[in-house]
Amino acid sequence: MIKRNSRVEVRFTKEELNALNKKAKKSGLSVGGFIRCAIEQTEVKAAPPVDLPQLIIQIRLVNSQLSELLKLANKKGEIDTSKLKAALKSNRKMEKEIVNIYTIKDDKWQ
Repeated sequence: MIKRNSRVEVRFTKEELNALNKKAKKSGLSVGGFIRCAIEQTEVKAAPPVDLPQLIIQIRLVNSQLSELLKLANKKGEIDTSKLKAALKSNRKMEKEIVNIYTIKDDKWQ
């Protein structure tokens, strides 16, 4: 049997504590067991760098400018647009990857 002798004090509102107790009871676990289970089964993502929002804004700005260039190139028909399309696709993919790295998929943990 595992001996647990480390303690953590956590403060809850009455509503949060009631929700915790209900969920623990519904799961058939003690409150401590429920919390340990939640810890083991939850993926926590690293906090994003402070300048991440600015980076995403810059990527979106570049995407917008590439999109405008692509429209102009299509209209004029004088340039090969394949490289612009590839750059735009690559930038959009990079933006999604960056956002996914630092986005919690389940907002109930916020």
